Amino acid sequence: MRLLLWEIVLRLLLLIWAVFKFDFFIFGFGSSFLKRPLIDLKVLKFFRKRVVFVFHGSDARPAYLDGSIATDGQEGTARHFADLARATEQRVSAIDRHADYIVDNALSAHFHKRPCVHWIVVGVPSVAPSNDALPNDEFVRSRRSVRILHSPSHPESKGTSRIRQAIVDVRARGFEIEYVEISGRPHADVLGELMRCDLVVDQLYSDTPMATFATEAAQFGKPAIVGGYGALAFQRMLPADAIPPVLYCHPDDLESSIERLVADPTLRTAMGHAAQRFVESRWTQRDVAARLLRLLQGSCPESWLFDPNEIRYCHGYGLNEDQARGRVAEIIAEGGVEALRLRDKPDLEDRLCNFARRKESPPLMPSCSSSF
Repeated sequence: MRLLLWEIVLRLLLLIWAVFKFDFFIFGFGSSFLKRPLIDLKVLKFFRKRVVFVFHGSDARPAYLDGSIATDGQEGTARHFADLARATEQRVSAIDRHADYIVDNALSAHFHKRPCVHWIVVGVPSVAPSNDALPNDEFVRSRRSVRILHSPSHPESKGTSRIRQAIVDVRARGFEIEYVEISGRPHADVLGELMRCDLVVDQLYSDTPMATFATEAAQFGKPAIVGGYGALAFQRMLPADAIPPVLYCHPDDLESSIERLVADPTLRTAMGHAAQRFVESRWTQRDVAARLLRLLQGSCPESWLFDPNEIRYCHGYGLNEDQARGRVAEIIAEGGVEALRLRDKPDLEDRLCNFARRKESPPLMPSCSSSF
């Protein structure tokens, strides 16, 4: 109890010091002076400080569309998902009211009540590898097989079992593939494997075209395959020049996408170089910091913004289509349509209901897409 009291006092003193020291504040998931972000934001707003709040996915995404949340045991019940969705919607709505700008992924921002800044426009802070960490081209060229790297932080939601099977299927067609899977290892080990691979398969059910692992691959000039159901949603909601050059494919086309890059070394090289140019020209630490500074200074271009009321994406993250439909159907059966927490977005609410009832199929999407 004494330690807890001291922690509260020290955190309060830190907040008071920061209020008088700084004019601008950037918050992200889990960052808080008092372990209560809303209290922090209210205090900062009272003192007329400018605040940018950056969401990172699961901190804003509806729990029933988040495959990283367990689906077994008590924590996987529809009631649990409904409770989590309610808590997330209330927290997101409160932060919306108190931050000057919100940065989030356009395909996981279902609960926001105001225009948000595209996370993909702000970017992932990227650090170019040092010269001694660059891949040995002679080593890569001397191999007969194609080395594919997969590094799942959460194998279930990343679709790892399907990715393994896809590698087996492509090998069965006569292609020589060396598959490397690394998980739960130090970051330095992952970077070492990125140096030695020819391409990466990031994940299978992503609602963003280039997350952290694909960004790291781009730093080394390695092409990335990213699977998901969001190709048309990206084209509709994201600025065209902000979409990173990855091979984004429908989950059903994973094998053909792997085969395409395995069979064509020229394409691998070209896509890898395009991805590297993208992060080096748009997502450096300086570039990302400059965009955040523009937000803090209140000069946000209209092209950076999206309206959450325009979201129509139903598949979520880390789930195949049947799993997503099942989760939405279960939460509606448990708590009614209200449990979706989307009464302010009737079009999206109706679309999710039809999605769950299989009355409306998602629009056809290209079998594979790439901004490269």
